[in-house]
Amino acid sequence: MAAKKMTNPQLQMLSQQRAVADARTAQALANEATTRSLTELLHELQAHQIELEMENEAMREALELHKFILDGVKDPLFVKGEDHKLLIVNRAFCDVFGLNPEAVIGQTLADRVTAIERENFLAVDRTVLESGLTNICEESLTVGDSTRIIITTKACIVSPAGSKLLVGSIHDITERKKLELQIREMAFYDPLTQLPNRRLLGDRFIHCLAESKRSNQYGALIFLDLDNFKALNDNHGHAVGDMLLVQAAQRMRGCVREIDTVARLGGDEFVVMMVDLNENKAAATAQAGSLAEKIRAALAEPYRLAVKSNMQAGTLVEHCCTVSMGVVVFIEREGTQDDFMRLADTAMYHAKGAGSNVVRFAEAVSRS
Repeated sequence: MAAKKMTNPQLQMLSQQRAVADARTAQALANEATTRSLTELLHELQAHQIELEMENEAMREALELHKFILDGVKDPLFVKGEDHKLLIVNRAFCDVFGLNPEAVIGQTLADRVTAIERENFLAVDRTVLESGLTNICEESLTVGDSTRIIITTKACIVSPAGSKLLVGSIHDITERKKLELQIREMAFYDPLTQLPNRRLLGDRFIHCLAESKRSNQYGALIFLDLDNFKALNDNHGHAVGDMLLVQAAQRMRGCVREIDTVARLGGDEFVVMMVDLNENKAAATAQAGSLAEKIRAALAEPYRLAVKSNMQAGTLVEHCCTVSMGVVVFIEREGTQDDFMRLADTAMYHAKGAGSNVVRFAEAVSRS
């Protein structure tokens, strides 16, 4: 039996059905591919996220280690940009300046130091950034009510981005400076009166002679020995005698100019050195004599000294003390330091031998 031939409408319907089936198949394949692609992308994103988290964790650990190391350094450390703003600091730096570690980054020290200190800091910063050389300098730093002495080391480096950075460290030497000052005072100053001692007087005398040679001006030495000082010590003790020495030193300092020197040789012996007197010897001698009389009058005023007994408040003792003085007027061309010291000392002992409260000039002693 022969097959029935399909009509055109039937063929068209069949073709449409096949087309729809093919479209559905293609869409299904496309959907499957999209789903597979999205799944793969999701896996890739998840893997990337894990990598980022691991990197961030490593960075956090590195930053914590970096901070731990910086904060473990006892000296203040800092990094500044070219605009002088702080980029990195350690705990010691914040402690010195009283800064909040969380708020300091991006700030300057403008309101933490005095105007003079700020200008000095900025000047050094500019020098280091412009020259690229390491700078080590001693600076003062006012912190609260106290002034610290610091050694600041600053160096310029270039960041990976190409900008200049200033890296620095601070070392506090305040205590060392105090110790140096104490050692100097022990070496050059009398501990009781705080006057220059024999050693410092000798150093100043050398400079005075050199200046005398240059300027052709005279100077003068006045040797002083307090009269009846031993009697005060014997009657009231050395503590009272020390009070008199301190007061006598203060009175002598009140008589001289800023450029002159009052020194204590030891015991009750003092020296006054005058500088930059007149170029005429007679006029210079008159100047020295005028000061000697001024000192003699000041030292002759009564002293009121507190005498204590048995660890209780005692009474005030009024003591009168005169002084014997020997004076030499000098200039560099007329002798040496030892010559002039010996002449003044000899004149003082002549004054002592002539009684109390006497001034003798070396030139007059030599003539006699």
